[in-house]
Amino acid sequence: MASKLTISYDQDGDLLEIAFGSVRPAISEELVSNLFVRYDLATYDEEKNEGKEIIGFTVANISLWKDEDFRRLNRLFPSGVLKERTGKSGEVHRGREEL
Repeated sequence: MASKLTISYDQDGDLLEIAFGSVRPAISEELVSNLFVRYDLATYDEEKNEGKEIIGFTVANISLWKDEDFRRLNRLFPSGVLKERTGKSGEVHRGREEL
């Protein structure tokens, strides 16, 4: 069974949040500029400094992103994952309302 997918936008912070499953404590790691992966804190290995379970992503300053930045975000998801979980297009677009 697929986990719940939540996509939200915080206009004040200019943050796009993509979360898998229920909200829980996490540790974030910046993958590339303004793109963070969130790992479940309960499964994070502090000795190896690595996450075992990805529970979401945060995109900072999303209003400043260019088309190539959105294409990079789309590549994070296997084809059809967003459509399967949300019933909508798997593409993340500048107008975010399409999600």
